[in-house]
Order: sequence, then structure tokens, then C-alpha cells
Amino acid sequence: MQTARAGFTIVELLIVVVVIGILAAITLVTFNGIQDSARAAKVSAAVDVYVKGIEIYRIKTGGYPDTFGEGDVCLGTLEHYPAQGGLNEGVCFSDGSRETKVSTSVNNALKTVLSTLPDGTMPKVTDSYGQVWRGLWYSGESTQFGVSYMLKGDQSCPRGIKDTSQTGLTLCEILVSNNP
Repeated sequence: MQTARAGFTIVELLIVVVVIGILAAITLVTFNGIQDSARAAKVSAAVDVYVKGIEIYRIKTGGYPDTFGEGDVCLGTLEHYPAQGGLNEGVCFSDGSRETKVSTSVNNALKTVLSTLPDGTMPKVTDSYGQVWRGLWYSGESTQFGVSYMLKGDQSCPRGIKDTSQTGLTLCEILVSNNP
């Protein structure tokens, strides 16, 4: 007389493992998509606030925030850009010899029209030449004023005009004005 054995066969266990693996893969892909969407929403909101703040500043004062010879400047505070990943505190771009930094003068100008400065940081991206970006920056010299940011890969820009001249990266630019 044979007795019934309790338990699962190896085939049944393999099927369960495969199903769990498929479900885990689907969850991971969905989670990454949600993270990308959340980052895009954060960037869009920060860009909108900064662009509106720059425009309100222009209306209020008759001119755009001046970078006083600093060139491009990071949008945000020092706390938004801690020293990490090879970048110094307050830096949103570096090519190894020059850096784009947070500007006290631009921040002070924007604080006259914005109650708080939004966090303009983004995930760090590096191009094939070793240039590193990690946030929004403001171009406030010469005759063009605008907000820009860099995305990894060939993506659509949540805000702004897409420029893929950098291999493997997408530059997004929002021109505020080309007439100061």
C-alpha cells in the first residue's frame, strides 16, 4: 500500500519561482517609471517657479537678475547642492577646470519675489568628456536670459526646448528673454 506524500514537485516549485520572478520584474519596471515621472514632475515644478520668479523680478525691477560676471549660476541654495559625487558644495556643473556655482546675488534677487527657492537639483549626469551636471542653472549675462538643465539619454524635456548636441544627454533650455 502506498501512502500519499505531502509536498510539491520540483516542477511546481520551478513554476512558482518563475511566476514570482516575472512579477518582480514587472514591479521593478513600473517602479522605475514612477520614479522617472516623479523626477520629471519635480523638475517641471522647479523650472516653472524659477521662470515665473525671473519674469516677476523683471517686471518689478525693469531687468533680469544679474550674475555680475559669474557666468551661468546654479538655481537653488548651497543646501540643495552638498559636496558629493566629485562635485564641491554649491556646484551644479563641473568640467574639471571650471564650475558653475550657486550665486548669492541671484538668490537674493529672486528672494525679493519668491518666498522660498525651490530645490533645483537633479540626478547627476556625466558626458563622454567627464563634464558633470546635477541641477538647474540660470544664464543671466549678455542678451539672453534663461533656465537650463541636462537629462541623461535621449529624453523629451518636461519643460523647454530639447537640444541633443551632447552625445548621450539631452539639454533642455527655457529662454526667458533675448531682449533684456
